[in-house]
Amino acid sequence: ATRPPVTSQAASRDQIKPVNETAQEEAAKSKRDARTWEAKYQALKNNRQASESEQLKSMQSAIMRHEEEKAAAAQKISSLESQILQETHRAGMLQVQLSSVSNRRSDADKRMQSGPLMDKIREIDDA
Repeated sequence: ATRPPVTSQAASRDQIKPVNETAQEEAAKSKRDARTWEAKYQALKNNRQASESEQLKSMQSAIMRHEEEKAAAAQKISSLESQILQETHRAGMLQVQLSSVSNRRSDADKRMQSGPLMDKIREIDDA
């Protein structure tokens, strides 16, 4: 019941089988690693795209807010310009009225200085 000596051909088969199994295991592991890295790459790529998309949406939102604020400011400026024109017109009308009142007062003062009453007052003062 002794074993026959291993021939070189049998030894080769025994060595080939483990090498082949090892190669298959390594190939399977490489495929798993490749799938893992591909999944990680896709996840990073998707995260980056989502982040860029979120940044773009945020920037678009900020631009829209800025445009709305700009439109509101333009409306306010237009309203203030209209008020300024109205107030300028009103001030001009008041200036005309003031000038008219001033002229009437001046005319009244002249009449008072030269009327019969003033002549009497002067006579009294001179006496």
